[in-house]
Amino acid sequence: MAIKAAKLLRILSVPPVMAAIFLVLLYRFRPDVVASRAQLLAALAGLSVIPLLAYPLSWLLRMKREGQRTLAMLLSAASYCAAWAYSLLTPCGREYRFICGTYVFSVALLLVFNKLLHLRSSGHACSVTGPIVLLCCFLGAGLAPLCALLYAAVFWASLRSGRHTAAEYLWGSACCLCAGLLSCPVLVLP
Repeated sequence: MAIKAAKLLRILSVPPVMAAIFLVLLYRFRPDVVASRAQLLAALAGLSVIPLLAYPLSWLLRMKREGQRTLAMLLSAASYCAAWAYSLLTPCGREYRFICGTYVFSVALLLVFNKLLHLRSSGHACSVTGPIVLLCCFLGAGLAPLCALLYAAVFWASLRSGRHTAAEYLWGSACCLCAGLLSCPVLVLP
């Protein structure tokens, strides 16, 4: 029963779903960050919908798990870059650019860790860490207990389902936090 619950929690917290929930909450509660329907749709396309295509594509191509991970990272990298380009080329606010930049840097760091350094880092952890930390930043620290609980639940699910070790999960979270720091300079640009 616990393994089934862990697998279900991991399915519900896949990166595209986490990004979509995060973006819709920002659009609803911080319209100064996601300021228009066009910005919401662009962010949803780049950070959620296109990366979600990795799942059916990997199934159609009959890829094994490692191939699925690679496809998901490469498709995410391309679509995150497109979302970031949109944020830089259109009249978007600094916070919106910061979010898109954080996603770009996070997938770049995951690719470096996983493919170049061969240090397995969880993209799932990265995609959970980003939205919950950013929600606390943009919607207030009052969300921290709920976000910490969500983080712990997905951490447990990843360990229980055998998808990641604790170190792999924590490396993925670290990639996300470093990506946010790399993206910070955009917050001070005009």
